[in-house]
Amino acid sequence: MISTSISAENYPAIRAFIQDQAVQAATFNSNIHPDDEMFSFLLDFYQGNTEKALLAYFKSGQEVMDRVRQIIEWKFGNFEKLESFLDFACGYGRFTRFLVQELSPKRICVSDIYTSAVDFQKQQFGVQGIYSTTNPTEWKCDRTFDCILVASLFSHLPEPTFIAWLAKLYNQLSPQGILLFSVHDSAILPAGQQMPESGICFVEDSESKSLSTQEYGSTWVTETFVQRAIQQATGASLPYYRIKKGLWQQDLYILAKNPDTQFSSLQVKSMPRGYLGKCFINNKYRLQLQGWAIDLSPNESIKTVQIWINGQLKQECLPITERPDVAELLGVDRILKAGWVCSCPLDFATPIDRTILLIKIISTSGIERLIHVSILESALTKPLPDQFEIPETVSETIPLDRRIKAGWRTVREQLNIQEKKGWIKGSLDEVETLTSTYFVLKGWAADTSLNSQIADVQIWINDQLIQRSLPFIPRIDVAQFLGDERLLNCGWTCAIEWKGCDRSDRLIVKAISSNQTERILYQDFLQAALKLNHVN
Repeated sequence: MISTSISAENYPAIRAFIQDQAVQAATFNSNIHPDDEMFSFLLDFYQGNTEKALLAYFKSGQEVMDRVRQIIEWKFGNFEKLESFLDFACGYGRFTRFLVQELSPKRICVSDIYTSAVDFQKQQFGVQGIYSTTNPTEWKCDRTFDCILVASLFSHLPEPTFIAWLAKLYNQLSPQGILLFSVHDSAILPAGQQMPESGICFVEDSESKSLSTQEYGSTWVTETFVQRAIQQATGASLPYYRIKKGLWQQDLYILAKNPDTQFSSLQVKSMPRGYLGKCFINNKYRLQLQGWAIDLSPNESIKTVQIWINGQLKQECLPITERPDVAELLGVDRILKAGWVCSCPLDFATPIDRTILLIKIISTSGIERLIHVSILESALTKPLPDQFEIPETVSETIPLDRRIKAGWRTVREQLNIQEKKGWIKGSLDEVETLTSTYFVLKGWAADTSLNSQIADVQIWINDQLIQRSLPFIPRIDVAQFLGDERLLNCGWTCAIEWKGCDRSDRLIVKAISSNQTERILYQDFLQAALKLNHVN
């Protein structure tokens, strides 16, 4: 039995990540080998914070899985049609633990120069294994593979072994097989380094603590070099597909054994990216969050930013504020409006040292990414207020006769009296002007159906969705008016940014229930809405 040093079972935030993100959370193997160099590197990077290192480790493996899945679906349709997969230079299973969730371990083979890594993966994940070598000619394998993945090996090889391993692995492909390999592109060549005319820059330095830096250093290449290396390795000018920064910060290349393979139909979408910048609790015990979220894929954007508390979706929003720092950092002007702001309620009965905060972003293509998960207490960027304003409970405020009536109505509905579908009520009550282009909209939305609730409040201007929200603010007046305690937290608020607003801009506020019923709560010119002031 191989000992393991770290397991996610000891870290609530990592358990939450696995529960939310793993295809089969119950069978996900989170064990980390004590000699795993990638985990050790991340542990050093996060200054000994095991939880942050674990999260980064699993998220990087998940990102590889996302790329591989898209490519497999393009080439084979799905994993069921994949007969064999080789993870070469596999390490200790950062990626394999995700792959075995979607492909039978019997169809997976791993290979690495560290025999302990191969043994660990065979024992933990039930896959097949082949010990690797520093010399490509000494690597023995008597089978071929439909897909071979080489993540972050060619980014460490000098020119002779770069081409030799490329040739060796290409020859291990089945007739319909594809080879995926990542490289450091010349665009990220460190300052002070010069790219030789050969198109490959090799430096005797790496994060490995045991491999010779003469054989395993750090490598940057141009696309021209890769193209020439493919020709030398295969003996032909084969078509290939390059995904810039397709794997972490490395470029991902795809090479097919069949020279007639057409890559024109392949579109690999990048995972959305985001960050939690500020997190604090105000004096009303509401969680205030700020950050940024972007999608770099062409014609894609962020569909929603979701805030989850202890496994429950508490709030949604869209990026609307300008973040020139993010646009400058990533070098993409079209993502200028990357900033998001969210506010959501907290339960006084749940202490922050036992509350899990999870933030995920979802792109318009449906790809989601978890950008933060932690114990809430550790995420706070400001200290707690000295005291909180404790709100009155609805049961103490609504008169007894109204509460009795509300209770009887619920009983009648539970006795199978026909439910009124889609009975949505609500309004836009106020538009607060913060600046000439920045506004805060406030109102309420409630679904009085027994088995349905408000799933989305959307703000549209000139037929463009610019913000969304979930009701969460206590509105005792509304609950009292409707005679139903269930509808207490029906208040919503949205922050929007709209430059150059004039009387011709059309504002629509709509509520959508969980049974997909919609109702327009407000529809008028934006200038008319700016005159609202607590109108119910």
